[in-house]
Amino acid sequence: MPAKYGGRLSSVLDVKMSEGNNQDYHAKAGVGLIMSRLSVEGPIVKDRSSFIVSGRRSYFDVFLALSPNEGIRNNILYFYDLNAKTNYRFDDNNRIYLSGYFGRDKLGFADFFGIDWGNATGTLRWNHLFNDRLFLNTSVIYSDYDYGIEINTGNDDSRWVSGQQVLGLKLDFDYYPSPKHTLSYGYQAFAYRFAPGEWASVGQNSTLVDYSLIKKAALEQSLYIGDEFKASPKLNVQYGARLTHFMNTGKTQVYSYSTNTPMDTRDITDTTAYDWGEPVKSYFIPEPRLALRYKINELSSIKASYNRNAQFLQVASTSSAGLPIDKWIPADRYIQPLIGDQVALGYFRNLFGSFEGSVEVYYKHMENVADFRSDADLFQSDALETEILTGFGWAYGLELSLEKNVGKTTGQVSYTLSDTRRKIEGINLDIPYSPRYNRPHNFTMYVLHQITPRMTASLVWTYQSGVAVSFPSGGYVVTEGGQKQQQGNAVAVYEEGKRNAYRFPAYHRLDLSMDYDFKSKLWGMKQNINVSVYNVYGRNNPFTYSFSDVYNNDLNAVITNPGEINTRSAEAIRTTLLGVVLPSISYNLEF
Repeated sequence: MPAKYGGRLSSVLDVKMSEGNNQDYHAKAGVGLIMSRLSVEGPIVKDRSSFIVSGRRSYFDVFLALSPNEGIRNNILYFYDLNAKTNYRFDDNNRIYLSGYFGRDKLGFADFFGIDWGNATGTLRWNHLFNDRLFLNTSVIYSDYDYGIEINTGNDDSRWVSGQQVLGLKLDFDYYPSPKHTLSYGYQAFAYRFAPGEWASVGQNSTLVDYSLIKKAALEQSLYIGDEFKASPKLNVQYGARLTHFMNTGKTQVYSYSTNTPMDTRDITDTTAYDWGEPVKSYFIPEPRLALRYKINELSSIKASYNRNAQFLQVASTSSAGLPIDKWIPADRYIQPLIGDQVALGYFRNLFGSFEGSVEVYYKHMENVADFRSDADLFQSDALETEILTGFGWAYGLELSLEKNVGKTTGQVSYTLSDTRRKIEGINLDIPYSPRYNRPHNFTMYVLHQITPRMTASLVWTYQSGVAVSFPSGGYVVTEGGQKQQQGNAVAVYEEGKRNAYRFPAYHRLDLSMDYDFKSKLWGMKQNINVSVYNVYGRNNPFTYSFSDVYNNDLNAVITNPGEINTRSAEAIRTTLLGVVLPSISYNLEF
């Protein structure tokens, strides 16, 4: 990973938007059964300024309502997003860019549960050329992410909201001192504001008392330098380093404890209040990087790399379904930054003149990995450090890839065999366990075939191991006064089994698509029609499992004494979002 990228342990997604045409106006529009989209671009001032605006909206929810399966028919699922970008060229050496994104996803199960999440971002960038060897990009970035959960029980209807805001500044220099060296260096700063969550009552009949958790803030600053050095015609060396300073700041409150770890709210001895910007805890961490590429001959090469990455915002997973309700935790007095060291080795070769194949292996060691305790109180605890335990983890894997980019038939086949483990004292009897996202097998096949100059067909098949989850091993009933209660008055509580010892069934899906470009134009506009089938063989991939409350159905038949552990299996209810064959047709215009 180049030294200019940081803040994450595994990967960084670098997304770049189109600049917009500064000569002519163009538009693309598509109307389909699943989604509609529109994109418009053109000049504001020819040769000097341009814009592009695009948007999409899906309507999966319309088709879910037509399903014969009641469990699917009552679900809600759709998304929409909007992208916009404009730029202005002052002269040959100066140009500014302004871009923004807004998107939202909505998911609901019948009338009793709903979740929505979204992100709004904005970026202002100034590109300056000092001379033909030195370039500068200055960027001001803002991001606002939030999610909300609404629960409708008929009595205490409520909504939970959580989110984080980020304001950033980046100064990125690129310098070309000689044909053999390409230097990248700069400064990056990000100010974070975390809103861990707040409950709010919904409706006039709700008896819930509104409350919010203590907010947190942090400042992250980095200096970096990297060099891509062409040591010889066969050897390319990329090396560099980052130095990052992370400071947890006010305005916030921090608890003091009589014990070190594990901490408990019963051991709180004092509370310290910090004003805006006042330091709470600081960390300095260096991150060296090295990558080597050696060209064996015209057809093959080998690559080797070492990366150290520091991540100051940890995520602790709270959902087996992959919902975006994970808890982002900034490093503070009690929770240290996540640090990962990774080594990788790969062999790459061109085959038969039109194929590219690769084999890569990697190993990563991680320190200060955080996860929730089994009895964690996610939504009500202001002392998050008492709900979290830390340890270490490791990951290793083999990645195979075969790609074809030449000819009428192109595509890619890739397979990853991997394993990821964590070992945290106090979780899973101190035995290493899988995190939720550990999928040992991951296979993807993509094929695109040019049938005629105007007709193409594509195929995508995906196979992944199911996510690792924790299922209950038993349960007990909480009653008042130690007496058995009548049906409906007792509360069933499940005993957690081994951490992530089970797996969902494997996820796999086949999608087919065909595009046809019309020879004739409609009022001067290019025409295209797309026919696709999502989930061709109707795979019923599970999204989540829930367990029915067997105790309230027949309390006496299940529990003989209040508090007795019940090892009888509860009924698992499987929920699927799109377990149907979903055909679609869309008509597209371009002018």
